[in-house]
Amino acid sequence: MTDRILVTGATGFVGSHLLGALADEHDVIAGTRYAGHESTGVRWVPCDLSAAEPAEGLPPDVDTVIYLAQSRRFREFPQGVPDMLAVNVNGVAKLLEWAARSGARRFIYASSGGISARGSTGGPLDFYLQSKRAAELLVDSYRDRLVTVTLRLFFVYGSGQPASMLLPRLVGNVIAGRAIQLQGAGGLVCNPVHVSDAVRAFVAATSLDEGQRLLIGGPEVADLRHIGTIIGELVGRDPVFEVDEGAEPERLVADTGPMESALGRPTVHLRAGLEELCASLAARPDR
Repeated sequence: MTDRILVTGATGFVGSHLLGALADEHDVIAGTRYAGHESTGVRWVPCDLSAAEPAEGLPPDVDTVIYLAQSRRFREFPQGVPDMLAVNVNGVAKLLEWAARSGARRFIYASSGGISARGSTGGPLDFYLQSKRAAELLVDSYRDRLVTVTLRLFFVYGSGQPASMLLPRLVGNVIAGRAIQLQGAGGLVCNPVHVSDAVRAFVAATSLDEGQRLLIGGPEVADLRHIGTIIGELVGRDPVFEVDEGAEPERLVADTGPMESALGRPTVHLRAGLEELCASLAARPDR
């Protein structure tokens, strides 16, 4: 059955990959505050989530809302606070209420795996994670009016990702001969998820009829030393590591069991995903 799906944050990394996958089977509407976008099978409509009435002009008969939008000022504390609140928190609240009032069935929210990982250790949540956690609480409060699905993403990576994000940054460091900083011998432990697996999770979530909160990670757990070593093999450079022996490595790992049961297994293994990423970055002048 064809559903009408509204995607916010459609110009972002995950959103730009998700639109085509959804458009194969659904009527897709992409909300944006920037003009001039085109995608096959997708209708673009104005939607400024920082505005007083961001839902003004949105079609009233949407089945599912996928909220991928987030403030681009997530690293700017405290200067970025107003925009963070407007997009990461207030925008979620406004779209939830609009979805419930307009008769939508489902609201899918893209959150961060950092909430799970840092929360499990009792560590403090930073400015960005606090905004995502606040939005999750808002989403949970609508569970009696909508099917609410929260997907906590763990280090999504792939072709087209900004060079400032973790895995592209590691590739850039190895290519340029810059050191990779490690906490302890191996550094951060994680299970990054390739963007194609993240997209499959979102597509599968559009069929869920019960509210859930799921962790979205990749099929392999690795530390930064292992990841850097693979990158070095792929680009033909020996990675350089700087080790802080006294530091305790952080562990940001998704338990993917519930995800696999509800949405399917991730299929892109780390080496294959890194090979694609290295090839795409080698061709980019901004790496």
